[in-house]
Amino acid sequence: MGHDLTFAQAHNIKMRGHTFVWHNQVPAWVFQDANGVDMSTEPFSPANKQLLLSRLQHHINALISHYKGNIYVWDVVNEAIDESQPDGFRRTKWYTITTDPNNNPGYPEYMDDAFIYARQALDNLGIDRKTVKLCYNDYNTTISAKRNFIYNWLKGAIARDVPIDCVGNQFHNNISFPIDDQGSVSSKQSVIDTLNLFATLTSTAGVPIVNEVTEFDMSLYRYGQCSQMFYSDYDDLLAGDTTNLINEGYRYRDYFQIFKNLKNEIDSVTIWGLGDDDSWLNPSQNTAGCAGVTAADAPLPFDAYLQHKYAYTGIVNPLALPGANLVTTVTASSGTVSSGRPESFVITVANQGPNDAANLTFTGTVPANTLFVSFAAPAGWACTVPAYHATGQIMCTAGALADGATAQFTLTVKTTCPTPSGSVFTDSATVTSTTLNPNPTPQNTGTVNFVVVPPHGQTVQGCS
Repeated sequence: MGHDLTFAQAHNIKMRGHTFVWHNQVPAWVFQDANGVDMSTEPFSPANKQLLLSRLQHHINALISHYKGNIYVWDVVNEAIDESQPDGFRRTKWYTITTDPNNNPGYPEYMDDAFIYARQALDNLGIDRKTVKLCYNDYNTTISAKRNFIYNWLKGAIARDVPIDCVGNQFHNNISFPIDDQGSVSSKQSVIDTLNLFATLTSTAGVPIVNEVTEFDMSLYRYGQCSQMFYSDYDDLLAGDTTNLINEGYRYRDYFQIFKNLKNEIDSVTIWGLGDDDSWLNPSQNTAGCAGVTAADAPLPFDAYLQHKYAYTGIVNPLALPGANLVTTVTASSGTVSSGRPESFVITVANQGPNDAANLTFTGTVPANTLFVSFAAPAGWACTVPAYHATGQIMCTAGALADGATAQFTLTVKTTCPTPSGSVFTDSATVTSTTLNPNPTPQNTGTVNFVVVPPHGQTVQGCS
């Protein structure tokens, strides 16, 4: 069966098959006719089309007959979508030889046929769709134009009864794409939208199309930024680019948090190598799209010496990433207050590490239907507050908060008169820092509700 498969089975590791159809790394003879002429250079002919498709079917049959049910999923067609084309299909030799320009159905038939051939070969061996799945696989699936072309082809192919089970999202990322350097909500949304969109499709077996992450890695270089620092020596990179190695850990954290949240839509995650020494990017020519640049890279969870990197930490224990996990809590003195009476809130900020937090900013707002009375902050914090019995924002800054330390603030307000009994209001506060926060679900904002109740005893003039 092959050493790789024997190893995988001995260690209870699933193995995927990659790939039946690709436009690269195909022997030249596959596209040649009986006279040795490249069929893509000849006018379209049904004979050439049939010759190529018969070779494809033979290739698929041979591989499936060899591996049988030992491969749990196959990438059947790889990288056949090109969003720069008006119809979205990459102009490869597969496309050119099998597509009649005078009778084009609007989709490449070889793509449909590859899935049909694979399913027929599996059916002939009695291998069902739960045992072996068939995927379409591509990169840059988070780019909206490409994502939509893939989706539309999948939807049409399923309507044509093509037996597709899954979409392989390669996720060959760099440190600022598709999730950006800041880990912004909008950039994360492009990943979420892609996985959610494909999961809306239903296969011909009547079950949802599942996503697979098939080739995950992350270049440390930002694409197209040719003035950035490039490292020709791998050890120099490890020693000199700590900032980006930490950022890589944060981006790994972000992706895997999304994968965990969408676990019902994702069947598996495959990382494109184990250690950096075994990566296709190390070294890479024309690194980051910069002509003539050849640089060492560090795209994987383990380094070239199989020591775990921050990328690994970002997957398995993100709270251990360098940074300051700030946790903000707010408590009310009573939780209930009569109209026209004071209420106090204690805001506690705890730095749960693992490092000191630098350049902190506290922000809060006087709650609705209340007026500012007083605010107390710890030593070392500089604050601006509203005038007495006014409304507005409270802001404080501090240079640092040590790992394990806390800072406590007290805000006192008075409810306005009259405020209807039963009204519910909220006090909230947020503390940020220029130090990265390793928490994948930040807790740096705290809130508490309080309720206005009927007065007890003497009422305040003008309140009821």
